[in-house]
Amino acid sequence: MALVSPARISVQHISVPGALPAFLANLKGLPNNPASFYLSVNARSLVIYVAPASTVNIVNLAHLSTAIKQRNVNAFALKSFLETGKTVKVFFDAHTPAKILMDSCGIKLSNEVRQSRSYLHPARILIAAIRPPTTGPTSTKSK
Repeated sequence: MALVSPARISVQHISVPGALPAFLANLKGLPNNPASFYLSVNARSLVIYVAPASTVNIVNLAHLSTAIKQRNVNAFALKSFLETGKTVKVFFDAHTPAKILMDSCGIKLSNEVRQSRSYLHPARILIAAIRPPTTGPTSTKSK
């Protein structure tokens, strides 16, 4: 991914379901080499960086969940896009975002199954190396 100046990156709040059709249209034909679709999730928002457009898109998870429950076609289209393996989705660590998306919107993230060996980022190795070992539940009871 080429380095982009922060002055050239735009931020859009995607209203759900109103702005989803235009947003989804921008996702067609995204390149996978290099990857162009980066995701981050917190308890309230799905944050999507689309590299070719230099755009950060923010989707409110509560609104997305409501639209999915109401069987909105565009909300289901975004759900399907996230669940299929056609476009590579990049996370630094997908455990928490995947759980949040599943719990709040019923979205099961998927990437194309790779036959080659997985790549572990050096920062991930460093985090594993400095994390204290867990040997089971600890007790803080005082006598």
